[in-house]
Formats: sequence, structure tokens, C-alpha cells
Amino acid sequence: MGFAPKSLQMPQSLEETFVAPQDDLELQLTQLWQKVLGVQSIGVKDNFFELGGHSLLAVHLFAEIEQMMGITLPLATLFEALTIEQLAVVLRRDGCSALWSSLVAIQPGRAKPPLFCIHPIGGNVLEYVNLVRYLDSEQPVYGIQAQGLDEKQVPLNRVEDMASHYIKEIRTIQPEEPYFLAGYSFGGLVAFEMAQQFHAQGQKVELLALLDAPSPTFQEKRPSLFQYLWIHLTNLWKLDLREKFTYIQGW
Repeated sequence: MGFAPKSLQMPQSLEETFVAPQDDLELQLTQLWQKVLGVQSIGVKDNFFELGGHSLLAVHLFAEIEQMMGITLPLATLFEALTIEQLAVVLRRDGCSALWSSLVAIQPGRAKPPLFCIHPIGGNVLEYVNLVRYLDSEQPVYGIQAQGLDEKQVPLNRVEDMASHYIKEIRTIQPEEPYFLAGYSFGGLVAFEMAQQFHAQGQKVELLALLDAPSPTFQEKRPSLFQYLWIHLTNLWKLDLREKFTYIQGW
């Protein structure tokens, strides 16, 4: 399996034909996107990420939607609903999407074994959007988001429990080896633990990519999720507002 880079192309969703909002909901969403993205001319078929959106702006956008409609959406909704038109469809269902899963199809496909990307400390997987842009378009990529982001399930607070749960989720779409794992920041620790559990089960991990992650063997006993959060919060106290936003992007 090769993770060959693909040729970068100009965004395709900023279409020559501008598509205006078709109803009040799409109009409200357009106004929110304009406010959050700082872009005035937005059509309902334009792509959030190609308009300059990223994880922090997504948090801002979804907070505005929750305040406006009283509906809490997981950030991973943006992989299902990249446009105002698609997001309006989700909201008309009162925010109900498919049955909640930690698995998020970032780039679906069946041509190759999937790459599974584990969430960093914040629990979301939007950070992997830019990574996918550099991979072959036929390479399936799934993000693994933290349990509890739907505010209905109890969050897991041990790395070992996260790894065990995510392995079960992965096997719903890929029952057998080889497995390809990647983890950014805190996600690297979880990916490493998943690799250990796969190995103990006699399953081969073909790739374990740790991206800007702490060494899993730095200390015999790894800090708990609470300890990691406390470290981050302590660091945030020392930063000004601009530095805080930059720091949070690494979560």
C-alpha cells in the first residue's frame, strides 16, 4: 500500500454559477457563514474548507448554529455537509445524522485498505482535512472521533479504553489485517496503544504514523486524559488571546 501524494488542484466548489439561498434556513446559514468566514459572496453549494474554513472557525460556526436553533452538531458533520445546502438538510432533520459512530468517513472508498486517523486531545478530526488533500483520491481515509462528542454517550478517559473501543469500530468496516493507523498529537498515543492491542490479537499493523506526538514510551505510566487537559489549560493561562487560538489549533 502506498500513500502517494496527489496533484494539488484549484478548488472546484467556487462555481462560476452562483447559487443563492432557496429558503429562510439557507439564508440564515449564508449569513452565519459570511460572519464566521469573513466572505461576503457565498453560494449554497460552496465548500466550507475551500472558502478558508478550518477547525476553529467550525467551532465558531457551530456555536452560532446552536445559539440560533438550539441544535448541537458534532464538528464531523462538516464531512457530511460541506455546503450550506447540505448543512440545511441536516438541520431540517433536527441535527439527526446517521447513528452515532466514532468513525468519520473523510474520504470514502474501497480501492485500498483504509487509513484510520485518531483524534487529537480535542476529540475532533477536522485537523486531518489538510492531510487528505495530499493523498491519492482513491485512498480511503477515516477519522476516529472521541466518544461523547454527541453529548449523549459517556466519554472515555483512559487511553487503553479508547484504543479498545476504536478497534471495535474499525472492525465494523475492516474485520481483518493489515491495518494502517495515524495519530496526531494526543492521537499518536492512542494509535500506539491500538497497535499494541492489534498485535496482541495477532493482527498486523502495516503502518503506525505518529504525527507531532509525544513518545509513547517516555514514561512507564502515561498521564491520564485529565492530566493532559490540565497541562494544556495551564499552558493556556500564560498566552495572550492570539497565542491561545494558535495553541488550540494543535489540539
